Parts: sequence; structure tokens; C-alpha cells
Amino acid sequence: MDSEIWKINTPYNERDAWIEFLLLANHKKASIITRRHECIEIKSGQFFTSIRKLAERFKWSLNRTRRYIETLEKAKMITVKRHTDGTLINIENYSKFQGTRNADGYTDEYADEYTDGTRTRSNKNDKKSIKTRARARTERFNNHSQRNEDMDALELALLKTN
Repeated sequence: MDSEIWKINTPYNERDAWIEFLLLANHKKASIITRRHECIEIKSGQFFTSIRKLAERFKWSLNRTRRYIETLEKAKMITVKRHTDGTLINIENYSKFQGTRNADGYTDEYADEYTDGTRTRSNKNDKKSIKTRARARTERFNNHSQRNEDMDALELALLKTN
């Protein structure tokens, strides 16, 4: 990739860091073995790292990285569990940010909430099916609006701390 955009070497801002958290989070359950040979289960919406690695990635100081994580915890956007080999970060409400789509194009969260969990083919012209798809679009829009509100609240909280 020869584009100049990939050569930019600037620090992350808080919004970039949040997006990076979402990208770092596992999309399905996995296990890792730490340096001390401890097996840790990583669930969907979690990732294992260290404050130092995040600081290097974001080009921030250790203190700024710690303060950012504390802000996200206070905003109830993440929970943190510290281990001897690193930090397990859990993205709260991860499915709202990265919901997986089923065969009908709905998030699994939507399918569980509005259906009996079975996946059936539906006639696109069926009135019930049309209403269900309309509800799913509304749900996706509301989730997107909620994410924007969450990001605005985070930005305000971070501005107050700086």
C-alpha cells in the first residue's frame, strides 16, 4: 500500500481509540495461553492486552491510557479485569456495536428478542415478513443513534477530564 494515508504517524484521539477497542475485541469465543502458562477464556466482545501495549498503539503516555480506560469504565462502556500477564477488557453491549447477522440479515440479538429463535425462509411479499424487516431496520437505526449518543457522552466526559 503506497498511499500517503498509511504513512501518517499521529497519535490516536479518544474516538479513534474507542473504534480500535471495537476492532480488537474478539467476535467469537476463544482461549489464550499467557506467558505464565495460564489459560484465559476470551468471550465475544473481549480482548486481552496490556496498558503498555495500548499506550504504544495509541502513541499515548501510560497515564493518559490509564485515564482513558478509567473514563470508559465510569461511563460503563467497558469493564476491566486485571491479570498478572495483562488486562482483559470487556466491551459492554458489544452486540449493539458488532451484532452478527443471521440468514435474514437481522442481528442475533434481534432474532432472539422478536422471534422464537428458529430461522426460517420468509416470503418477501408476506405482510408479517415486511413488518418484521421494518422493525429490524428501526432497531438498527436506533442502535446506531444510541452509539452516536454514547460517543457524544464519552467525548463530553473526556473533555471534562482534560
